[in-house]
Amino acid sequence: PPQPLLEDAEKVLLYAPPTSEGEAVMAAILAELGLEHDWRLVPMTTGEEGGEGDASSDLTAVLVSALLRLRAEAASFLPEPRADEDGWTPVHPPPPPGIVFIGMDCPDLDPRDVRRALLSAARGRAYLSPAADGGYGLLGLPHCAPVDVLHGVRWSHPLTAISQLKALSDMGVETVIGKIMQDVDDVEGVWDLAARMTRDELGEGGGEDG
Repeated sequence: PPQPLLEDAEKVLLYAPPTSEGEAVMAAILAELGLEHDWRLVPMTTGEEGGEGDASSDLTAVLVSALLRLRAEAASFLPEPRADEDGWTPVHPPPPPGIVFIGMDCPDLDPRDVRRALLSAARGRAYLSPAADGGYGLLGLPHCAPVDVLHGVRWSHPLTAISQLKALSDMGVETVIGKIMQDVDDVEGVWDLAARMTRDELGEGGGEDG
């Protein structure tokens, strides 16, 4: 199959709170960065009734709702199944693309990891980049992964990544493990980010291609 590229991938930003004020704040940030035409804003909700003030503290429900919504949108753009030239053999369209979730607390995420996640999803495999604190900052899901892979995850816990891997394994989804990421959860994390950026600018951070 053709390899998905970052330029071709649709970029969706799930914002919270899911209110008009929340949308305005994120729209202003994207505009300031010159990215207003690259990202589509979607409210972060649990998929339940409740209006634009819908609470979004249940991360499992939030991710399941986003996954179902984005998959449905992607499927709507696929061509309808058709018959082959003989009129009997069905020719089916390509499967829907994979979905890659990225945490906003990983500002120095390597774009190559996103590309690897897209490639893995296109091949029917999940992709997970664990974080140094036990969580994870990136999760790629192929179209064949059921939404149940998001259930049973211990969010905001040192075993978040492990429990996510178990959920994927329990559902029979093959998973590729990416390199360990550094997320930013507190002031110490900000200082660590500044140190990493300084090393990178001085050419001391090394590199990896692939």
